[in-house]
Amino acid sequence: MDIVSALDGGPVCPRCNQPDCNEVHGARLSDADTQLMTLGELTAALPNARNVATHIDWRSSGLMVLDIEPGCPPDVTDQLLRMVTGNTASPQPSALYAEMSGSGRGYHLVLPAPTNIALFPRAVHATKLQHPQRWYEVLLYHWITFSRNPIPTQRLVSAASNTRGEELTWEGVFGQLVQIAPGGTAAGDRTSGEFDQVLSLVEGDLDPTTMSIDIGREVIDVLGREPAKDLHDDFAGDTSRWEMSRLIRIAAISQNKLHIRQSISRITGIGTQDPEQDKRQLLSLVHHVARETLPPRMKHDERRAGTTYLLKRCAEALEHLDI
Repeated sequence: MDIVSALDGGPVCPRCNQPDCNEVHGARLSDADTQLMTLGELTAALPNARNVATHIDWRSSGLMVLDIEPGCPPDVTDQLLRMVTGNTASPQPSALYAEMSGSGRGYHLVLPAPTNIALFPRAVHATKLQHPQRWYEVLLYHWITFSRNPIPTQRLVSAASNTRGEELTWEGVFGQLVQIAPGGTAAGDRTSGEFDQVLSLVEGDLDPTTMSIDIGREVIDVLGREPAKDLHDDFAGDTSRWEMSRLIRIAAISQNKLHIRQSISRITGIGTQDPEQDKRQLLSLVHHVARETLPPRMKHDERRAGTTYLLKRCAEALEHLDI
């Protein structure tokens, strides 16, 4: 699109010369200098713009993201960053785009799918591949929030001048990670599940009912009496995997408690809900308990595929149950 004309605040549109123009004009490659902006120019024009989560799907875009964590050893980080500048093993820069992560202590590298991916069937349907020590991970079918903060030139120069460690190729990094990464979850080849289909209906009515609050207390009481798996001992510090294990347990207890209540209501002639309403009430209940019991995370309220991250994860947890 013609970003320059879209951001123009003048009374007359610079493209069509019409006042109060609400049209979105396409950009022409031949006029790129006057119709497009660099990332720096766009950030300067919209300094208060909010970053939003982006879904990476390597199969449709041909792109992956190498996410280097703040805890990655400095020499290993430098080795990986040299794929941005180019090195003796891979003279041409492998990364198409590189930036600081949102924390300002890690890095995001956008890379084309490695040429050797066909040699690793396991990776084809993975959502992500994570280093055993969580130094870095490759996102294949996943969400990521870009920061729009490029890596400072002096940081890349410093990485390029570090001669410790072997020079890496993107194909080599990917191939090694496939072999050493713990078993990952499969990407979503399935069609939308039954709880995915009620997400939009639930999101507009998330305020818990009196019954949901009452059942929620029962669920929280059961959770409090059970031994919980440890984030570090059982999940090697992987918050997303630990959180999903908790959500699946919340979903199972909630389903059982709600089923009992709904059965009693139907027997006594009070309940008149149809199956779709039951699903919506169950999803709403799981979300309520999750909000009450899980440690809050900023990403819980990020938008993912038209809904919040946490509500989407609640629906995914319910899909694991044989309901």
